[in-house]
Amino acid sequence: MSFFCVRDDDASYFTSPADLELAWGWWPHVLTLGVIPFSVETRYLPLPGRDHALHQLGEAEFAVSGNDPLCEHLRKHPDKYALAMHGCTHRYKLHGDRLKAEYDSSDAAFLGRETRRGLEELQRCFGHTPKVFIPPDNAISRKGLEVVHGTGFSYVQTPFPLKPDSVRWFLDYAGALHSWGGRLRHRLRHKAVDLRVCGSISKGIGAAILVKFDDETLLRERLDLAVAQRWPITLATHYWEMADASYRRKFASLTDDLMGKGLKPASMETLYCAKDS
Repeated sequence: MSFFCVRDDDASYFTSPADLELAWGWWPHVLTLGVIPFSVETRYLPLPGRDHALHQLGEAEFAVSGNDPLCEHLRKHPDKYALAMHGCTHRYKLHGDRLKAEYDSSDAAFLGRETRRGLEELQRCFGHTPKVFIPPDNAISRKGLEVVHGTGFSYVQTPFPLKPDSVRWFLDYAGALHSWGGRLRHRLRHKAVDLRVCGSISKGIGAAILVKFDDETLLRERLDLAVAQRWPITLATHYWEMADASYRRKFASLTDDLMGKGLKPASMETLYCAKDS
């Protein structure tokens, strides 16, 4: 049996149960919910290369444990929402007209402090220690990946295949390079746009597809390629995108197609962290 994951980022103090129900009330399976432990306010700032103009740039922090309705909703539905940690604050730093993501840092002390206090908040709120880490903006430095793995996370969905925290890293990296090379050869041979490379575990790397419908032909090609190559698939979105009925219908069509091809929905923790996966 092959599997795929649905990943929803950005659940936070500012998210309501109604937001999640609007986005996922139709979905009867498990999904992985990336929770921000201490979120900051968004600010409107159009920037080149960004497909939206709202970015987490605030100073004040809001703990997810302060949102009792959301926490209670998630605690009541553990079979629906598998929790992952989505950064600590998701706060960006502005450098000219460029945003620098929270974990795109080489400051090991800062990264360790943020990771530990984020984990403590999720443990305090949900009584659960997540094994999956989703970097904000899908951006993480090599030092960030090392720190996050060292804090106890089993799987980090990253834009590059590294796990420099154990002897196993050499085997992981060799496998990742082989997979990367295969993808690169396919991309050059077919003039195709590559999938986003992600994750570093001993089983290798999978395909994370950020679901945008500005080019549905390309999106379908990416899905078909991942299915054909038997790469573990993550469909990544946000509950605030799923609030749009048209987007929601198109997303449902993607999941229907995957299930029609024999793939089964699973949480990222089940797919990437289970000992027998």
